[in-house]
Formats: sequence, structure tokens, C-alpha cells
Amino acid sequence: MNETTSGTGETPTEAPVSAFDFMLRVDAPATPAPGDALAQQSPTLTPHVFDFSDRPERTRPRATALEWLALAFSVIVPPLGLLLAIVARIIARRTHGWITRVLSIATVLGIVLSLVAGAAIVVASIISQSEATQAKILADSAPFCASLAETPGVLEQPAYGWPTERLSIPDSIVAMQAYQSRWAALADIAPDGVRAGVRSVADAAQTLTNSLVTTQVIDRDRYLEQMTSVTNASGIPAYVARYCR
Repeated sequence: MNETTSGTGETPTEAPVSAFDFMLRVDAPATPAPGDALAQQSPTLTPHVFDFSDRPERTRPRATALEWLALAFSVIVPPLGLLLAIVARIIARRTHGWITRVLSIATVLGIVLSLVAGAAIVVASIISQSEATQAKILADSAPFCASLAETPGVLEQPAYGWPTERLSIPDSIVAMQAYQSRWAALADIAPDGVRAGVRSVADAAQTLTNSLVTTQVIDRDRYLEQMTSVTNASGIPAYVARYCR
């Protein structure tokens, strides 16, 4: 090793080496690792900001004349208003992609009021039909009621006026035949609702009259009991109270 002397003629001595000198030493940059090189070459990822400033603002369209017309008719004539609302909805969907508040209200009113109107029509039809049926029954009952009124209070009498007088056999037969003829004539003009009951009275009277003619023996109490049972089941007083006005 060659040593260089200073101007003073002294041989320079080497500086003492410290244990921390390596930290103060400036070395050449280290070779980057493969992964670090790839990181340096990759561009920095930054969030992408979308700019919508140039997009035209969407404005909700106003209600058209057809939509206002649909709303009006939904209140006045609900079925027609609902039909117009459906047409307006189709047009609005194809034109704008949505519907206006006016059209929504028109549609709801059209549906609700159409259902209410339909229910009202059904109820009115039922009432009208019932009144027509009632009027027909009254008309059909008029001849029967008028004929029955010719003997006032007959329905309050025992067995509807069955003869109970203590008469001879021939006179009793005549009285019973008159009773039977009277109720047979009423049965011929009686309306459908009471005809069976009237006919049952006439038939029972005919049976008892035939029995008396054949046997010539009369049991007045038993005859009255049988006729009372028949008249009580006939339903004539209830029918007269309802339809004979």
C-alpha cells in the first residue's frame, strides 16, 4: 500500500471505524425487486367521475286534455271514465314512460266508482224485480180477495163458516154442500200462493158431505174438529192479510 504524506511530514493515520458508520454511509441505490418494479410501472388508480352536466333534465309532462276528460268522466260516468283512463295510460306509457297524477286519480276513481255503480245497479234491479213480483201477486189475488170479502169475517168463524147448527140430516147435507161449493169456487180463482190451501178446504168438505150422504149419520163435533184441522193448516188468513188490500 502506498501512503501519502502530508505537508508536515507526518504520516496520516486512518480514522477510527465506528459501529454505526454503516448508517451514515451513502451507497448506490439497491436493485429493486421484481414486484417493486411492477408496482412502479403500474399507473395510479384514481376513481372515475362521471359528468352528467351535459344530459338534458327530464321533466314530468303535464296532464293532457284526454287525461282531464278521463278524470271528469270517472266521476260522472265511471265506466266511460275508466275506459278513457286506460286509453290515456297506454298513450302516456308509449310517449313518456310514466303517467301523471291526474291519470292515476282518474284510474282509481274509475275502478272504485264503477264497482259502486255496478253494485247499485244490481241492488236496484233486485228491488225492481221484487216490486214487479209483488205487483203481479196483488193483481192475481184481486178476484179471490174480492170474492172472499163478500162474506166479511168468515175467516174468524169456526172452520171458516162450517155449518154447526143442529139441523136435520137433509138440511145438514144442503148446508155442507153449500159450504163445499163456496170454497170450490174460491179455489178456482185463488192465486198460486194460496190455491192449494183453499182447495184442501173444499176437498175436506166434499169428503164429509159424501160420508153423511152415504151413512146418514152425522157426528157434528168430529166433523167440526176435522174441518178445523184442515182450515188451520191452509194458510189462508196469512195470505189474505198480506195480499188482500
